[in-house]
Amino acid sequence: MADAEEQDLLLSFVEEGNELLDESELLLTERVANSIESGETDIEALNTSFRLFHSLGGGAGFLHLHTVRSVTDAAVALLDLFRKGTGAPQSEHIDILTSTCNFLRRLLNNIKSDFTENGFEHEAEDIIHNLREKIGNITGEELVRVKVVAGNEVDSEPETKPEPPIAETVGGNDIDDQFKLTITPEMTRQFVLESNDLLSATEQIFLQLEKKPHNQEQIGDAFRALHSFKGNCGFLSYVDLEKLSHLAETVLDSMRYGEIEGNGELFSLLLEVLDSLKQGVALVSEGQEPTLPAATRLGNLLQDSVKKLEDSGTDGGQSNTEPSVEQGMTAAQRTSEPPKSAAPQENTSWQSIRVDVEKLEALLDLVGELVIAEAMVAQNPDLKNLDTPMENFERSSRHLNKITRDLQDIATAIRMVPLSGVFRRTIRLVRDLTQKTGKKVELEIIGEQTEVDKTIIEQITDPLVHIIRNSIDHGIGKPKDRKKLGKPEAGHLTLEAKHVGGEVWISIKDDGRGLDREKILAKAVERGLIDSNGDDLSDNEVWHLVFQPGFSTADRLTDVSGRGVGMDVVKRNIENIRGKVDIISAPGECTEVILKIPLTLAIIDGMTIRVGDSRYIVPLVSIKETLRANADDITHTMDGQEIINIRGHLYAIVRLHECFGVEPTSKSLSDGIIMMVEDADRLFCIFVDELIGQQQVVIKGLSGYIGKIAAVSGCTILSDGAVCLIIDIASLADIAENGRTRGQQGSIEEAVTELAV
Repeated sequence: MADAEEQDLLLSFVEEGNELLDESELLLTERVANSIESGETDIEALNTSFRLFHSLGGGAGFLHLHTVRSVTDAAVALLDLFRKGTGAPQSEHIDILTSTCNFLRRLLNNIKSDFTENGFEHEAEDIIHNLREKIGNITGEELVRVKVVAGNEVDSEPETKPEPPIAETVGGNDIDDQFKLTITPEMTRQFVLESNDLLSATEQIFLQLEKKPHNQEQIGDAFRALHSFKGNCGFLSYVDLEKLSHLAETVLDSMRYGEIEGNGELFSLLLEVLDSLKQGVALVSEGQEPTLPAATRLGNLLQDSVKKLEDSGTDGGQSNTEPSVEQGMTAAQRTSEPPKSAAPQENTSWQSIRVDVEKLEALLDLVGELVIAEAMVAQNPDLKNLDTPMENFERSSRHLNKITRDLQDIATAIRMVPLSGVFRRTIRLVRDLTQKTGKKVELEIIGEQTEVDKTIIEQITDPLVHIIRNSIDHGIGKPKDRKKLGKPEAGHLTLEAKHVGGEVWISIKDDGRGLDREKILAKAVERGLIDSNGDDLSDNEVWHLVFQPGFSTADRLTDVSGRGVGMDVVKRNIENIRGKVDIISAPGECTEVILKIPLTLAIIDGMTIRVGDSRYIVPLVSIKETLRANADDITHTMDGQEIINIRGHLYAIVRLHECFGVEPTSKSLSDGIIMMVEDADRLFCIFVDELIGQQQVVIKGLSGYIGKIAAVSGCTILSDGAVCLIIDIASLADIAENGRTRGQQGSIEEAVTELAV
């Protein structure tokens, strides 16, 4: 019985496999069958069917489903003859291929229910025999009976190591022009998606093999992933990608059969190869030809490395690694081992469907419109003027509200994706940085399954990279320096994600030297960021000085950090998604950077306020407190800025009616409401006429023709149909600072004008 994680993978594979079989069978029974009658071979349908069977076999190989893989390989071999023009498809070929589809469906259903492919070996042998018989009739090759034992394909002849797979070129000079492949946009998109998954999975395996190079299962997984990638590249005639991945695949093949043993140098080279392959895939996604200038150099380095390892023998370098308990086992023995057992579990029914992202986004937009429309109906002001009892309406309205909110929650959940993809990429980053800096760092990842909105994932990648680079380059010292301080030679870097209230907190913590307060203050004085020596500043205020553009305390410039272009990017990117950045540091002990980000960008909890006849939404997460001002607590600076004293601390006041040019109900600060708000480390107050109430609102962007409006991050539609602007607290914080420094009564209006430019 497979464990829970393996079950999820198998169920996902079954779902996708059935889709591939359905699409392939449709092509075979309609387009290919019709082309037989017309006498004109439908090469595009054959190519697509070949790709579909090939993808199914690649997934089966990755999951050690060897019966599925054996059958699909035979079907791929037959289709390969047709697409190359070696033979022409006939009705008998369509019959055997559709029979193969039916068999594979039954096999997939068994995997779905029992999580095993056992019990289908004899039927698989017959299917493979029939397919090979058709192949032999075309090629004239002698037919060899195949036996499938415990899910593994074994020829009747003694097993020998297979020759390294020879990469084929589709559309090359050896194939007639009529059989050249036409690459469609959908094929390109599918190639990019699948390639990124395969290469990312291979990268993670290499990082683990670098520490435990004898793990035969992981070596096999990496081999199969690269084999699938190479096959896809060959199918689409991406020659450079195919050749380079073929060389890397050959290296792994030598490792599988014990001819060489991987070491740090070899895996570093393999990781560099993966980087080059990723660059090629990126070119494909941009519509360019994936030529790799470094392909020849990397290929030569791979061959040289393999030769050196072969010359040195397989015993070298084993002293620092775990002994290989699988050494000497045949390939069949290694792959025939059953998966690790887990406690028996009940069969689960699990299904999925792939949906185009644009359709999903359209659905989510409509759900937002539905929420707004429901509120407009339920709270329609016309209903308040009716004297008729409305018990039935109110009951129906409450039921509609519940359904609408449930639908909104589900729609929001669809957008949520785990942080594991982003977190896993940091493993490679840490590895490369430790090699470049000569430091030792142990990375611990916690809470990688925490989910956030998929649009937020795209915005936090750069901040994570910058923070981790700073932690390793500035925070964690070299082994000898740490030893002098009584610390372990290897530094500890923790990457953690967790839910806190309505936010996700991502913490990056190192056990390095911490931030140097005096050094930061000296740099701030040098750059004119503070007027005094900084003794009156709290530690938190000092730490946040590092977010100033171009700020750096590095003694020397390196290719890792020191240019002062990192932490301001962190702050800007996080604020763009309505998040905050906090820093906690203990000199000589640790530094922790906490990214506080919202769960989603689609909805927010806000406080509706009134200024004159206008209403606005203030994000609830930014509000610290609200109060009535006492005239004795209000004062003015020499430059005219209004200041309020709250429990011994002074805060600048921003009048919203001045920002937005509306006539207020109250002009005296003691007659209205003072709302203290926070943007990162900046606290200030805004003056409004009235607090209306708290509500959850759907965020809508401003139309492009309106242009940028200062201090506004978006808008929403209220229950009465009115459009309400959502206040951008970060922009207001800038206005508060400008109002303090200008020394003119019109400073707020001028600040708004500048921000809108």
